Amino acid sequence: RLAPTTYDRYLECVNNRILPAFKFLRMDQIKPKHIINFLNNLEEDGIRMDGKKGQLSSSRVYYHYRVLNNIFNFAVELQIIKENPVKKIEKPKVEYKEPEIYTDEEVAQLLKCLEKETDVPHWQIIIKLAIITGMRRSELCGLEFKHFDYKNGVVHIQQALTYTKTKGYDIYPIRKGSRTARQRTVSLPKELLDEVEKLEKIRKVERFAKGRENLWMNGKYNFILAHEDGSPYHPRTVQRWWQRFIERHNLKYINLHALRHTSATLLIGLGVHAKTISERLGHSSTTVTMGTYGHAIREADKQATEKLNEILKQKRF
Repeated sequence: RLAPTTYDRYLECVNNRILPAFKFLRMDQIKPKHIINFLNNLEEDGIRMDGKKGQLSSSRVYYHYRVLNNIFNFAVELQIIKENPVKKIEKPKVEYKEPEIYTDEEVAQLLKCLEKETDVPHWQIIIKLAIITGMRRSELCGLEFKHFDYKNGVVHIQQALTYTKTKGYDIYPIRKGSRTARQRTVSLPKELLDEVEKLEKIRKVERFAKGRENLWMNGKYNFILAHEDGSPYHPRTVQRWWQRFIERHNLKYINLHALRHTSATLLIGLGVHAKTISERLGHSSTTVTMGTYGHAIREADKQATEKLNEILKQKRF
């Protein structure tokens, strides 16, 4: 029932925290008070396992709540227990923080620094795509040259790539009816498409010289982010390169995923309609877009009001 990456995260929660906390109780012995005590314990200082001080984030506490809720729901479905004790308690509150993003000026500075990285054209392309299209990391990792339509000036975002310890690399089509991500087609500037086409020609020569029999999975895939043998980059490699790039050029650090938020915020500031932004990002509906970027929309609305007010002032005189 779970995607491989979600399954791995569930196992991490179960093995590291849930089993140690409940291992001496049968499922039918676990009461709401036990769940409450467990969640309260996650909010105590020193509970982290990464060596950092402090407590787990509110979103992480809520994630453990979700895992427990799903486990007990499944137990009810299998008639192991009659009712789910998690249903009896109040959901943990999540403190949402506005994502840190780049401003117009910071994006311009980022692009200048990218141009200096002449020895890694694939990274130049990937970072530009992240800003222009708002693609997720898994979508960027799963991107192949065949997904680019040079004639019509678009990229087809159709598949994603993830890696888990249990399954290894997983390359899968983005489900059209998914609530979290959707296939879509996004327009690209000609300059960027020219860069992609140039890189594709270089890769064709390299792949031909190596021979199909020596390529990963006999050359079935032709990823932009790939080693010489055609094997895909590990998704963590993308984040690590990004961190080193930021340090090399002394840029403000934001998480790689925040480039997606930067893309959306820039579009909102330009007055692009929420439906268009929703489709570019692959959201299931404009409701998701409005909920995620409500702060940016409110700020854009405020700026629009100020501009209209300036026009009205001019009309008076």
